Amino acid sequence: MRIEIKPSARQHGLSDDEIRAVVSDYLLRFSITARRPGAKLCVYVGPAAEAKAPYIEVIADHADHGVVVVFHAILLRTSTVQAANLDQYIDINRIAGRQRR
Repeated sequence: MRIEIKPSARQHGLSDDEIRAVVSDYLLRFSITARRPGAKLCVYVGPAAEAKAPYIEVIADHADHGVVVVFHAILLRTSTVQAANLDQYIDINRIAGRQRR
């Protein structure tokens, strides 16, 4: 599977290596409803690389077979944990207090 990272995924200061690490070795992955017809969106959650690193959330489109197109990446937010009912799966201590940018 090829991972394509759009410029919009970099706007919160996460590196391509961090984004690829989460998509390749995620803790959680779940589908979300797309606003655009034909899109097949998945949210990935996992640490960047280090075992104790803060969790990152990545949203990618899987509409093109064999290519994962990442357009959003940010340090995991409490609002995402609550909205997706992830409390039972996430160590709240691994949510960053603030974003890099």
